[in-house]
Amino acid sequence: RSLWTLQKYSDCIRLLSDLQEEFPGEEEILRLLETARDEEAEQGRRQSLEKARSLLAAGRHQESIALLLELQKQFPADNEIAILLDEAHVDQASQRRLQGLGEARRLLAGRRCDECIILLTRLQQEFPNESEIAKLLEAAREAEVNQRRQQHVAKARKLLVARRYE
Repeated sequence: RSLWTLQKYSDCIRLLSDLQEEFPGEEEILRLLETARDEEAEQGRRQSLEKARSLLAAGRHQESIALLLELQKQFPADNEIAILLDEAHVDQASQRRLQGLGEARRLLAGRRCDECIILLTRLQQEFPNESEIAKLLEAAREAEVNQRRQQHVAKARKLLVARRYE
């Protein structure tokens, strides 16, 4: 009972298994052994959920999702695991969206319009209802048009200057 109170379930299970060998027909030992195994599994579930939450809070989505998927195999009917798994996927997608938008802004600021448009097009496919992506994509396309216009004007000036000196 003291092992049980201290939540040392593996020691408790080992002791109850030894008692079961000594007293094979004792119903109370069987019941206590089953309860101890259930409690040990529940303790492991709680600890794994806590670890998954910590990983998620630290932004370590892949590790959190992997742990939750493994936990879901052990406890398929557990709604808490399913909810946390869904939260992890939503948070991961949000993180991808924010990182993608940040990268797109850097590309646009660096006048790397083609790369920016490719990235934003990919983001728009993943997040079709995100208005910020659409606005930034439109700005990138306008910047690309302006950039090409400036390149053509500069090229025309060079040709004009070259003809004047011939």
